[in-house]
Amino acid sequence: MQQFKSQSAVEAEVDVRHIRNRRFRTRFTNATGFRLSLCVASLLISGSLSSNPSTGFAWQQLAVVPNQQLAAIPHPALNLSPSLLADSSDSVSQLIELLDSPAFSQRQTATVSIIEHGVSALPDLSQRFFDSSPETNYRIRKALEGIAAAGNEETFLKSSAILLTLYANGNEQIFEQIKTLQAQWQTKRTEIAIEALRKTGAEVVQQKGYNARLGQRLVTVMPRGGLQAVISQPLEFEKRTISEQKEMVQTILASDVESNRDFIFELMPRQARVKQTLAIGAINPNLPHLAGTRIVFPTDWAQKNTDTRPIKELRQIDDRLFVEFANTNLSTAQWKTLSTADNIVALSLAVEQSSDALPTTLPASLQALTLTGFEIGEDFPDAIQRSPQLQQVQLNNCDFDERSAKRIDGINSIKNVVCQFENRKLDADIVLAMAEFVDLRTLNLTGVELSAGALQNLRQLTNVSLLYVSDMPASSSFFQSVSVMPQLKNIQFRGCKLDIAAYKKLASAQRIRMNFEAQAFLGIQGSGGINGRRVGADALVTMVVPDSAAAVGGIEAGDFINKIDGEKVNDFNDVRLHITQYTAGDEVDIEVLRDGKPKALTVKLRDYKTARKF
Repeated sequence: MQQFKSQSAVEAEVDVRHIRNRRFRTRFTNATGFRLSLCVASLLISGSLSSNPSTGFAWQQLAVVPNQQLAAIPHPALNLSPSLLADSSDSVSQLIELLDSPAFSQRQTATVSIIEHGVSALPDLSQRFFDSSPETNYRIRKALEGIAAAGNEETFLKSSAILLTLYANGNEQIFEQIKTLQAQWQTKRTEIAIEALRKTGAEVVQQKGYNARLGQRLVTVMPRGGLQAVISQPLEFEKRTISEQKEMVQTILASDVESNRDFIFELMPRQARVKQTLAIGAINPNLPHLAGTRIVFPTDWAQKNTDTRPIKELRQIDDRLFVEFANTNLSTAQWKTLSTADNIVALSLAVEQSSDALPTTLPASLQALTLTGFEIGEDFPDAIQRSPQLQQVQLNNCDFDERSAKRIDGINSIKNVVCQFENRKLDADIVLAMAEFVDLRTLNLTGVELSAGALQNLRQLTNVSLLYVSDMPASSSFFQSVSVMPQLKNIQFRGCKLDIAAYKKLASAQRIRMNFEAQAFLGIQGSGGINGRRVGADALVTMVVPDSAAAVGGIEAGDFINKIDGEKVNDFNDVRLHITQYTAGDEVDIEVLRDGKPKALTVKLRDYKTARKF
C-alpha cells in the first residue's frame, strides 16, 4: 500500500492527490503547508497538471525544496489517456487506477464504469484490494456494493460474498456497513427465493396483517402475548490472513449460486428482529389472519420437484413462514432440509393415505403444526419434542389412540390442541382418546356421523371451550352430551339439522352461547303480532325484501309464518332456526296464514351473500 510520508517541510514529498483530499489537508496548517497548498491550487487553475494530447495525461508528485521551487516528477504507475475518464468499455484494471484520482468527478466516473462491467470486474477488484491506497480500497468496496445491487442472483451472491470476505475481517468499524449489506441481501434473497418457489408451482402470498372494520373504527388483530424482541447474534468474524482471504475469494469466484448462497447464509447472522407469538386460536384454528408469508405446495409438487433445492429456498425468505403441503410425500433429504429452516412458524402437512410416514424431524422455529390424514403413532411425539417453541397442534382427520394422545399431551410447550373431523364416522374409542388432551380447546365436527358411544363420550371432553358443528344433525342426544361439558362456552352451527326443542332447552340455561353461520337468505322482517296481540301466529311478516327468495316465492307483508316443512312455527326465532338449517338453492315448503286462511308456498332460498345488496 502507498503510505503518506510525514517529514519536515524541506524534505517532504507530497502527493498532490493527498493534498486535495480533505482528510490530509488539515495537516498542513503551518505557513509552509499553506504556501504549498496555494502553489498546488495555482497549478491546478493554470492547467499545469491537466491532460496534454501529445504527451498523455501525467500524474505529478511535488517536492518541496529549500528554495521553495516545485519539481514535477512523473508518477511511476500511470500513463493514462483522457478517454479513460468516462468510458465504461475500458479495462477494469485501468479504471481501478482512476479510483485514486485527485478529482472527485473522476473517481465517481471510474466507480460507475466499474459497476457497469458487472461480474467480470470482480477478479480485478478483489486482487487490487490487497495493494491499493485507502481511497482506492474504499472505492473498491463501493464498486462491489454497486455490482451486487445491480446484478442478477449469481452476481449479487459473488459480490456479497467477496465483500464479506474482504471487509468483515475482524474490522469492527465495518460492521455498520455489513449490517446495511445484510439488510439489502435479505430483501434481495427474499425476492429471489419467492420467485424461484413460484416457478416450481408453489403459491406464495405475503400477508401484512389482518384488519377488521367495526363501525368506523379500524381494528388490527394483534398476536397474543404482544411483541418480544429477539437478541441478534453478534457480527463477529474470524480474522484471516491475506493468503486465506485470497484463497476464499478464488473459491467464491469459482463457486455456483447455491454454494455462494449457503456461504452467505451461514456467515451472515440475522438482524435482530421482533418475534411475534402466534395468536393461538384467536380467530380460527388455521391461523390465516396472521402477518407473514404463506407458501402452499400443491398436491403433485413433490413428484415434480424431487431434489432439495426448492426446499432450501424457504430458508432464504426473511420473514415468518406459514408453509402448507397439500400432499406430503417428501424424500428423506427434503425432510432434513425442511427441518433446518429457522423461519417456519406454522407448518401444515397432509397425506392421501394415513399409512404415509410422518416426519421424524421438524423445524426448531415451529410454533403451530397442522396434520391432516395421518395415523399418529407412539414415536411421533419424539419428533415434535425437537421443536421447543411448538404451542399448537391441530389434528385433522387423524387416527390416534389414548397412548399416543397422552404422550403428545405430555409435551410442556404445547398450550393448545385442536381436533377436526370431516365426512367420516367417529366411534367411541377416538372420542375417548381425545379426552387425554388436557389442552384440547377446540373441536370441529363437519359432516360427521357420531356413534351412540361417541355421543356418550363427548361429555368426557372436559376442556373443550369452542365447538364447531357443520352439515350434520344436532339431535337431542347431542345437546344432552354437550350440555354437561364443563368448559364449553360457545357452539358455532353451520348448516345443521337441529332438534329445536333440545336447542331451546339448552339455550334457556344461558350457559353456552350458540351462534349460527347463515347459509341461506329468505328475505323477510317481522314481529310478534299486531299491537302486541297474538293473531293466529306470532311470526308476523312486516316487510318483504324486494327480489328476495320470499318475494319471488309469494310471501307478502301481513302474512303470518305458520309452518316450515310441516313443522309448527311459534315465533320469528323459530323461523330463524329453521332457515339456518338450509343452504342456498334449497326449496322450502312454507305455510302462511293470509287473512286467517292457510296458504301453501314453495320458496327457493337465495345465497345469504345476496342480503348485502339489500
